[in-house]
Amino acid sequence: MDPIASVYLFMLDQVDPDSLAPFLAELRERYHALFTSAMKNASDWWIQRKLIGWTLLDIALQQEAGILLTECRIELLEHGKPVITNFPDVHFNLSHSKQYFLVGLSHEPIGVDIESERKIIPNLAEKVFTEKEQKSLPSIEDSTYTQAFLRIWTKKESYTKALGTGYQGLWNRIETAEIIDSFIWKTFSQDNFVFSVCYHSPQILVLHPLMKWQELADFYRSKV
Repeated sequence: MDPIASVYLFMLDQVDPDSLAPFLAELRERYHALFTSAMKNASDWWIQRKLIGWTLLDIALQQEAGILLTECRIELLEHGKPVITNFPDVHFNLSHSKQYFLVGLSHEPIGVDIESERKIIPNLAEKVFTEKEQKSLPSIEDSTYTQAFLRIWTKKESYTKALGTGYQGLWNRIETAEIIDSFIWKTFSQDNFVFSVCYHSPQILVLHPLMKWQELADFYRSKV
């Protein structure tokens, strides 16, 4: 892979369920080997989200590394981070929130997190943000508070996902205004969502255009 970190963003816009169902059945057959025992009792809604995330990852892998997701052996680390064991130089991370899906791909560890705007619980910042980060926030009554909060939140989430450590009480000790062990962040706000990418410097971050349902389906079918 080139020394870049690539990010793919997808939005599941309004789709006719009758047109979505056959495609999901096709995806379920293609990615059946990725299903874990825990997914056997998962809801249809959750499985649909997994399938869409895997499809976006498959597209990213083909575009950036020239490999198929079905060629990858994926295992979970101690805290649940998935890794590709037979292509150790290919690192990925996924995130989704409501209708949005995000995939990051790099030749070094990478973390991504996307969050749709929502009501923030009072005093949550005091529990998970550093004192400096708390002071940088506007008043909770301010209309810009939610996006400001989520910009910090997604940076912390993407960092712990890049590390593969999970929460582990790290958040209120991570100062997101600084570079940590060569990790850097890029954060984006658009419409009603915020997302962050945590990746190694001095890689170049490439953000691909937002894909929607028909684009994803057409691209996928042209490659498979």
